[in-house]
Order: sequence, then structure tokens, then C-alpha cells
Amino acid sequence: MQRMGIYIHIPFCVRKCRYCDFLSFPAAEREKDRYVQALLEEIRREAERYQDAVVDSVFIGGGTPTVLAEGALEGILACLRASFHFADEAGAEDLRIAENDGDEPGEGKPFGIGDRSPAGGNYGGNQSGNGRPGTAGTSASGRREPA
Repeated sequence: MQRMGIYIHIPFCVRKCRYCDFLSFPAAEREKDRYVQALLEEIRREAERYQDAVVDSVFIGGGTPTVLAEGALEGILACLRASFHFADEAGAEDLRIAENDGDEPGEGKPFGIGDRSPAGGNYGGNQSGNGRPGTAGTSASGRREPA
């Protein structure tokens, strides 16, 4: 099976940071909710194209993904887990979610959702020199294509 990583882009933040050149902006809760619903639909639809692939990394970046409503990130992870095949060694403790809500670039933080859950993965590295996740090889939704 071909191995692949997934990058999910959440474009929302509390405010646009001066250093940030990624698509990101403040938004109302309703707009965020609509985005998450569209993202879940896209995850399910795109997963059909990659049934022969194994996911070994997931990075959720943006913006600041943690500005989503409570439960939204867990819903995204649950959808990924239900839609894709994950590598046996992929663990939730290694899943990375960016938290860039200050004046300096933030590093991805671990986001555990349970012991050795297949929703996580080892961060695959696609980073620029400034510590922010890169977006090369992603679709409009931020999905990384297999290498």
C-alpha cells in the first residue's frame, strides 16, 4: 500500500498575525461551522480515491485550528479515522495541531485523542524554515496528495 500524509487547513484565527502569510482570518462561529461541515464532506468524498493508501501522518494547521468550537477538532479526527486506513505505528500522541495565536510563529502541539488511536500520526515534516507547516502538495482544502 502507498503511504501518505494528510494536511488539513483551518483558515480561522482570533486575529491576523503580522508574520503570517497563510490564508487565515477571523470569522463568525456560523462561518466556522459551515467550513467544518464542508470539510467533513470533502474528507469522506476524497477518502474514496485513496482506499489503497495508508495514512502515516496528520497535521492540522492554519490559522489557529483551536479556535474552532468545542468538539469540532474531535469530529474532524473521528471523520478521518472512519474514512482512511491508518498505519499501525501511527499514534495519537504524535498528531500535530498548529496553535499560532500570538505574535510569533507557533509549533505544532500534540493533540492526544486516546492511547494509540488510529486517528493520529507522526508529523511528516513538511515545514518551512520558520516553523510553520508548508502547504506544497495540498489541494484547496489542504489535503496532501500521496508522494
